[in-house]
Amino acid sequence: MDKFRSDARVFKLTVWDPKNRSVGKPRFRSGAVYEFKRVHSFKFYHNTLQGCVQAVGAANPGLIEEFPDFAAAKRARLSELLSDGDMEEDQE
Repeated sequence: MDKFRSDARVFKLTVWDPKNRSVGKPRFRSGAVYEFKRVHSFKFYHNTLQGCVQAVGAANPGLIEEFPDFAAAKRARLSELLSDGDMEEDQE
């Protein structure tokens, strides 16, 4: 493994871009894989990862590859719990 990528993490990111752009292409596309640099902080808030990153580049900062949309791991775990009937224990 590359020494500089040994501490890489993969996560799903929801981006809100409040700016209305005159260009037809959005800055971020659903299902795309991006590389972010200058990550300032990450923290969990009610089981949701929140943080601050600085966008790098112009229209497509660090676009690596596009994938179809995927279900979040938490959503997948909850569907398994519902099928097992263990939802009451998880809500405590």
